[in-house]
Amino acid sequence: VQFPIRALSRICERPETLATITEVLQGIEPMDHRTTEQKRGLVDALGELGGSADAPVVVPYLKDHHDDVQAQAIDTLERLKNATTYGALADVCASDMHSARVQRRAAQALEHLTATVAKDSFERWPAELRGEYQLDSKGVLVKKARPA
Repeated sequence: VQFPIRALSRICERPETLATITEVLQGIEPMDHRTTEQKRGLVDALGELGGSADAPVVVPYLKDHHDDVQAQAIDTLERLKNATTYGALADVCASDMHSARVQRRAAQALEHLTATVAKDSFERWPAELRGEYQLDSKGVLVKKARPA
């Protein structure tokens, strides 16, 4: 997938390349088991070439069947920094449909983005994550200080 994207970006202007990547991603179901590497590569490319407005295209891939695609979607959403997608990242942390690795990565992204997390969402997070993170007085996710 990376080679065709690089070739496309050399032939086309950035907006056309982004439109093509978006169109292809929207045509691939997150539950399609045959396209894991393609989805991961396309989500990564969107993060490299896209902007904040492109972030909602990535959200469905947080529910992909494969952890690697989910993790790439989290990395891309962190890179694109669109506050409208932070709730979806918090939902990953609260869902029992995601591995601990993916949940931890989503929490790290939310902390890095200084994202506000709803208290009721945070209370549904696994005990391990709640033991590592807390909400400050404004509802922003922060890592707990380690005891000395």
